[in-house]
Amino acid sequence: MQDAEILEERQQALDWMVALPRANRRQRFAWAEELAVDFRKSRAKVDAVLQYWIGWWRDVILERAACRELITNVDFEKELQDQAGQFSLAEARSGLRAVEMVSGHLRANVNARLALEVMMLALPKAS
Repeated sequence: MQDAEILEERQQALDWMVALPRANRRQRFAWAEELAVDFRKSRAKVDAVLQYWIGWWRDVILERAACRELITNVDFEKELQDQAGQFSLAEARSGLRAVEMVSGHLRANVNARLALEVMMLALPKAS
């Protein structure tokens, strides 16, 4: 809570998660490219972003399942409610799995940009 840089990184990561469902392919690929560039500079930074996204999808699932008391990103409550209303439980689980999978792939030294692009394509889209 005291580290402004970490709070800013979290804010940006979660802002992306709010925007991603409505993003077109071009925007998603641009974000994947940005993350791939960041990955070459700092694997830890990208891992942190992915952990925030895993927490996000967990919270969307909890919101969808009416377990609001377990949500951790309480400062994004309205956004979580909006996404929980847009996605089925299966779609939210699919989003969680996509982020978890790319996190594992990046630890296994796959091509970061390719893995991140695949993840972006796999994340649910808002209708």
